[in-house]
Order: sequence, then structure tokens, then C-alpha cells
Amino acid sequence: MRYAIIETNSGYVWWWGGDAEDALGACYAADDEVGPRPVAGHYEEISAHEARTTEGAYDVREVPDGFDLTDGTDRYEIARVEALPRAGFFRFVEDDAA
Repeated sequence: MRYAIIETNSGYVWWWGGDAEDALGACYAADDEVGPRPVAGHYEEISAHEARTTEGAYDVREVPDGFDLTDGTDRYEIARVEALPRAGFFRFVEDDAA
């Protein structure tokens, strides 16, 4: 399955077209492509309400074959992604230091 991720702070589509097994896997695939986070942690699914109050949540959308994007900051292209089926909201949680 292909996915796109809207970062909720900026509202921009910052990763798209990536293949992943599921929406949670898309979060990790995006980090692998963009660069790892500077701290250890994991993603967890959150509610739409939590996504509105959580800084930096990921709004993961399912991307159909043939869908393409050229500018994740363009309002028209963001609206196209927002119209896609939502796969879930996720946030990064830092692991507790042992």
C-alpha cells in the first residue's frame, strides 16, 4: 500500500508515495527516508481529537496507484491529499531512559 503523510504542525504533505505494510509502517518508512529521529522512541496511533492537540502528529492517508504530487506545500496539492482516505493519526513517543 502507498501512503502520504501530512504533518499536523505545518499542514504540509512532507512524505508521499512511499510503500509500507500499513499506516504505522508508513511513519517508520518516512523516517527511514527522511532521516532518523535524534532520540529513541516509537509511534502510536492516536484519535482525531488527540491529533488536534498533539504537536507534530502525522495524518496518514492512503494513496491510490497513479496519484502523484510535486509540491507538498501547495494548497491545491495539500487539498488533494486531504481528500484521500485517512489511514490514521500517529504521534512519536520518546522511549523512557533506562
